[in-house]
Amino acid sequence: MFESIKVFNERRKALPARTQVTLVVDFLNWLDQGCTPRQTIQLMHSMALELRDKDLSRALENVQSRLSEGKTLADALQPWVSEELYLMLASGAPIPTILSSIERYQQMLIQQQALRQTLVSKMSYPLVLCIVALLSLFGVGHFVMPRLSSLLNSGSNTSAQWPWWSSLLLDLTALFPYVLIVLVAGLLVFAVAVNKVLPNQQRNGIFGIFAVGLRNSGIYQIYRGWYAVSVLNRLRLLLSRGFSLGHVAERLQRNSSGLAQFHFMFMRSKMAQGETDLCDIMNSGLLDQTSVLRLRMSVGRGVSRAEQLEMIAQGIEKRTSRIIKSRLQRLVVGTYSFAFLILSVVVLGIGQMIFKIVSQWQ
Repeated sequence: MFESIKVFNERRKALPARTQVTLVVDFLNWLDQGCTPRQTIQLMHSMALELRDKDLSRALENVQSRLSEGKTLADALQPWVSEELYLMLASGAPIPTILSSIERYQQMLIQQQALRQTLVSKMSYPLVLCIVALLSLFGVGHFVMPRLSSLLNSGSNTSAQWPWWSSLLLDLTALFPYVLIVLVAGLLVFAVAVNKVLPNQQRNGIFGIFAVGLRNSGIYQIYRGWYAVSVLNRLRLLLSRGFSLGHVAERLQRNSSGLAQFHFMFMRSKMAQGETDLCDIMNSGLLDQTSVLRLRMSVGRGVSRAEQLEMIAQGIEKRTSRIIKSRLQRLVVGTYSFAFLILSVVVLGIGQMIFKIVSQWQ
């Protein structure tokens, strides 16, 4: 227990995935050149200090402390690297073989980052514009419009009637807090649904209707495709290195979340029941029906499990990319339209108010 608390305190800032790969690759390269672990840590620690990388320096100090306690290199690095990297180090394979596996792992990270950048690049500008529009609505409605209203009503005993666009601006400003509450509640419902309702495959009652509708939405298909590609790539990477499917699922479940964690739990429960068919083991709902069908058709063709999973991962990645291009385009257009509509109301509301004030003074 105290060891777990110690590791948690030491890992308050987790190392990024690229830093983890660099740490392990540099460590293995120095060892392959004949350096001892102590010499390797001293060299890498000096480089980390020169680069002012505090996180890497702290990690190396901890690794050195764990090695001095008699732990193996894999166990010493375990708190600082992913389960995939730990399993590669603990496999006992020669250093060139481990480096080859890490290279494939790095390629997998690059593919995942490319998919993530596609999402970010398409949605960053419309989301920023939408946030600016909402903040403008809130600021103008709460601070600018009351001052303009006081100017409009100055010198008159009766309140002047607001122009139509100005009234609409005031009404939207009043609804602003409720819109935020709805958005936050929607995000919470989505998070609970994709992690609780959908994985449990509830199909009856109101939850079943809600689950079916959410499964057919473009957002969930992108979300599920992202997790599916990640899970399949991680599985086939470790299976190609000779690890058993049950051992891999158990290890990867430890640092997974959401749909991935449920999928690994589902795999383990199926294998605990004696199931050996890869299609049934993988049919947790994470894969779409096309992938399940292709996986079932590949049985009996003399193809290894790693090759089967790689084939399915490539197919899902292509379909997810197509969904991103089609469905996300609509979302981008809708977000831009919403932002421009809000900005139009703000501009027209202020414009009408100023025009009426000027007309009254004349």
